[in-house]
Amino acid sequence: MDAPKPVPIFRARVDDEGKLRPREAGRWTGYLAKLRGRDVEVTVRPERKYRSLKANAYLWGVVYAAASEWSGHDAEELHEIFKRQFLPSRQIVMPTGEVLDAPGSTRYLDTDQFAAFVGKVTRWLAEQGVHVPQSSEVA
Repeated sequence: MDAPKPVPIFRARVDDEGKLRPREAGRWTGYLAKLRGRDVEVTVRPERKYRSLKANAYLWGVVYAAASEWSGHDAEELHEIFKRQFLPSRQIVMPTGEVLDAPGSTRYLDTDQFAAFVGKVTRWLAEQGVHVPQSSEVA
């Protein structure tokens, strides 16, 4: 069985007249041209703002570094533990139809969700007596 091809994501703005204005109009038009004569599925939702590289660096370079120094466990191991502790699990459907539980993922958290996750981890560490510098304290 071939793996499904990734579906591109197009970013757009809905103007004051309610019309969809793709940011990359040429790419959008080219993709639609490949689908001529076919039924398609369209999903439109408000654009999500994903965490920044700086926020991710703070989690791994500051928060997990402090947790690792305190616990003696490496950052990867701690990341798995904190995902299980603070994120809802998700279900993965295997090709056989079997449904497996997997830990939540930080990969697709928007900026607010990611900040909440980092806050939960740092509060838990503070309850254990671990000092984690605030992001404003680090360059």
